[in-house]
Amino acid sequence: MLKLNLARLMKLHEVFHPLPYLTRHGFSEHEARGLLSDGKVMLRVEHLTKLCLLFNCTPNDLFDWNGDEHSKLAELKKVAYPEITQVLARKSPTEIEEIIRKVMTGEI
Repeated sequence: MLKLNLARLMKLHEVFHPLPYLTRHGFSEHEARGLLSDGKVMLRVEHLTKLCLLFNCTPNDLFDWNGDEHSKLAELKKVAYPEITQVLARKSPTEIEEIIRKVMTGEI
């Protein structure tokens, strides 16, 4: 099944209060609650556009697939990565500085 996965983007962008975040960025409370629900979501193209601009992403980044692995939609399946703080906790200060430098210069 194709699923809108805003929780993943909220986590990546360190948004800890999704409902107020969405309402501050132009969604009504009703729209925001609908987008954040785990049930069936009605997504208008206007909302899709607004979410992509807000999270600097493509529509593919908004969705996750948990159905048939042989479907073309399986390309949308997301990998669960560990928290960045957990990854960095195992690095030395020098390694962390090198990672930050590479990110800032676009090397990674």
